[in-house]
Amino acid sequence: MPQKIFIDTGQMSQRDIIEQFKNEKGLILGTGVFWEGIDLKKEYLTSLIIAQLPFPVPDPIIENKIQKIGNRDKVVLPEMLIKLKQGVGRLIRSQSDVGLLTILDNRMNNVNYRFRQDIFNSLTIKNEITENEIESFQKDINKRYFSI
Repeated sequence: MPQKIFIDTGQMSQRDIIEQFKNEKGLILGTGVFWEGIDLKKEYLTSLIIAQLPFPVPDPIIENKIQKIGNRDKVVLPEMLIKLKQGVGRLIRSQSDVGLLTILDNRMNNVNYRFRQDIFNSLTIKNEITENEIESFQKDINKRYFSI
């Protein structure tokens, strides 16, 4: 079943993209502006794909914090975790919401990645599932919300 793709190119406001998305369904490809201030419940948001962990871009404020604390990791990790939790928080907004969170950042596949456990521990979504379980989840979502 073909899905409409809504791409945040900067030509439409976030509000306009969301309204069009709610009316037509599909897939939103968006950046940081979609990590905050949106409320898509139930069938409107059933899957969240995070391509890359949202580590802060070095800027004078971040660099000043690093200088004061004297440890880059103690600054960038908490900053990233806050942003990540904001993004993941879009997926599960109420007791009745269900969703699939996928983090594509290759660092998360490395069991020796130094922040891996910190990242997992910070997430409210705790279940790791197999490919078969993903297919089953998608079929259940399609039946529940889209009568497919």
